[in-house]
Amino acid sequence: MKIQEIYSRLSIKYKILISFYLIILTTSLSLGYYSYYIARQSVMDKVSSANLEIARKISSNLDFLQKDMIGISVSLSVDPAVQTILNSQGSSLKQELGYLNSADVLIGNSLKSITNLVASKSYPIDLILYANDQDFTPFHITNNSTVKVKGFSEIMHTDEYNEALAANGRAVWFVQEKAGRFFSNAKPNIAVGKIIKDLTTLKVIGFLLISINEQMIKDTSSLGLQLDKGSIAITDKDLKVISYAGSEYYSNMIKNQKFIGLTNTDKDGYVFDKISNQEMLVAYSSGNLSGWHVYYAVLTDTLTRKVNSIRTFTAVAILTCIVLSFPIVLWILSSLTTPIYTMLKSMKRFQKGNFDEKVKIVYLDEMGELSLGYNRMITEIKDLIDRAYISQIKEREAELNALQAQINPHFLYNTLDMILMKAERNKESDIADMIYSLSQLFRLSLNRGNTYTIIAREKELIEHYLLLQKIRFKSRLQYEILIDDEILNYKIPKLILQPFVENAIVHGIESLKSNGVLTIKGYLEDGSIKLLVEDNGNGMMQEQLDRLFTPNELTERIDSPAITGGYAIRNVNERLKLAYKDKYTLKFTSEPGKGMTVEITIHDFIRSAT
Repeated sequence: MKIQEIYSRLSIKYKILISFYLIILTTSLSLGYYSYYIARQSVMDKVSSANLEIARKISSNLDFLQKDMIGISVSLSVDPAVQTILNSQGSSLKQELGYLNSADVLIGNSLKSITNLVASKSYPIDLILYANDQDFTPFHITNNSTVKVKGFSEIMHTDEYNEALAANGRAVWFVQEKAGRFFSNAKPNIAVGKIIKDLTTLKVIGFLLISINEQMIKDTSSLGLQLDKGSIAITDKDLKVISYAGSEYYSNMIKNQKFIGLTNTDKDGYVFDKISNQEMLVAYSSGNLSGWHVYYAVLTDTLTRKVNSIRTFTAVAILTCIVLSFPIVLWILSSLTTPIYTMLKSMKRFQKGNFDEKVKIVYLDEMGELSLGYNRMITEIKDLIDRAYISQIKEREAELNALQAQINPHFLYNTLDMILMKAERNKESDIADMIYSLSQLFRLSLNRGNTYTIIAREKELIEHYLLLQKIRFKSRLQYEILIDDEILNYKIPKLILQPFVENAIVHGIESLKSNGVLTIKGYLEDGSIKLLVEDNGNGMMQEQLDRLFTPNELTERIDSPAITGGYAIRNVNERLKLAYKDKYTLKFTSEPGKGMTVEITIHDFIRSAT
């Protein structure tokens, strides 16, 4: 089943719930990640710059150390005492000193300035001075009496000594095993060697070597840094390790072609890369004097540990908010959807025929408006159903009342036509007029089965009815029909005037001995149709008027003579109510002995298309 199909089957409450949390999660995660990224980037930029400055500082310190050692070598190579001793060969040197191999005599006399120069330095060094003579014992100053140096005969054929000769008086740096070739039992990490020439003849007269141990390099490079999760490595220009401190990341670091390429092209900088399967920040700087490289590597996890807390806090905060807000959100959604579910249940009950269904209005918001509209709709539908049902019944009853029986219209029309023709042959004009009016009265009453008729037909029906009554009452009945032509084509329910005309004759005019007057009026007034039936009969008491609208056993019987009274009037009133609801009024005005006026006002009417 596809996700879209599953989602479509969920209730609206869970759709809103899922959508809400998707929006919250997306927004929160986006903001959290953005905050974490910005904070991490800011920290990494600051730390990268700081570490680069540290690498530059270490490189600067090493340059200073190298310059200082070179300065010592230059100072000693031109020192007059050194020049004098190295120019003294064999027996002449013995005669000057009195005996050979006496370091005390040398220190006490000619080379006292050398020892003072070495003692003035803040870091321990080993100084070896060779004469260009195999029989000359090297002059050696050290802070470690156990260190033994090799004689000139042992070093004169080494690559290191030949490298110094080739440098023609320039200082030459030796690291690791190269520096250790001048010692019998020690391996210093770094040494500088220099050929000493006679200042007059420029002839090679000796060789000077100055070395320092690895601890001095570490002290110079570490700068008191905590290197539990980092490493500082110093290499020569060939990337051969001179010294390192901290973790042994350097061994993998200097094998990385990325770093080799960077250090060959850039003097200093920093880069992020994975070393020993760990993400690291490596700052590097190259010395100006010797081309040595300084690498300062630290784990990025240690740099972003505090920043990572933002990520953790964001995740925990989002989870906490979701957990804590879930019952609140669920309650809010329930309060929103419960009225909808209630309305759906009500609709189902209404569909099963419960037309009295209503929903309780709890809220005054949009849902309250919807519930109110639903209740109104149910009421209107129920009213419409009732009106349609009752209307059908009332129409049939009106037709039955007009005919007084279920007589076949065709048979009735044919019979009346036959009587009419016979009356005309016998020159009985009054009988012929009566039969014609009766025939038209039946025809207009049935109205071809239609519910509505136009006022013109209703007027014609009343004319035929009153013609018949005029023949009966003769001079006792005078009538007048005053209906404006402008309303003749407006539609009204059929047979709504005839019952009131009949009621006026039966209960008003019939009891008079003479001068009964009946007036029917129709006109437009203030946008409404006015229909009036007025008589000057006996009139009615208020109790009699109320009885017209109160059903009882007598008036409810179709075959009862009271049909012309209350039942017919109630029938008209019910049909008017079904047709116009509250858009009409039916008013009776009467006093005993002064006649009665029936006034029908229709506010909502339709003009016929014909």
